[in-house]
Amino acid sequence: MIGTTLEAAVRYNPLPHCVWSPYAFAGMGWQRYDVTGTSMHMWDSGMGNGDNSAVYPFGAGVAYHAGNRLMVDVHGTFRLNENPGLVLDRQSSNSYVPMHTWEASGGIGYEF
Repeated sequence: MIGTTLEAAVRYNPLPHCVWSPYAFAGMGWQRYDVTGTSMHMWDSGMGNGDNSAVYPFGAGVAYHAGNRLMVDVHGTFRLNENPGLVLDRQSSNSYVPMHTWEASGGIGYEF
């Protein structure tokens, strides 16, 4: 399965000039899943070949501004997936399994 996501978010930094800078963010986007290598049939397997849906990412993190413009960042993101349609819920034949996702990530960067 291949997933593609495009999203934009707004970030709020209450302490932008401090060494430790916490922040929160929220946004919206588009997500596409494609099943590759086989042909799936909803009536047989309960899973389709692909799906498009709206996603709403939000989360929080903290950035550490080290000397010499070096920055270290860690954050967590939850993506609320609206209108999933890829995997049929076996408990209720009229609905689909939620495709919400979460991640924890970090990065190191240089500020110009």
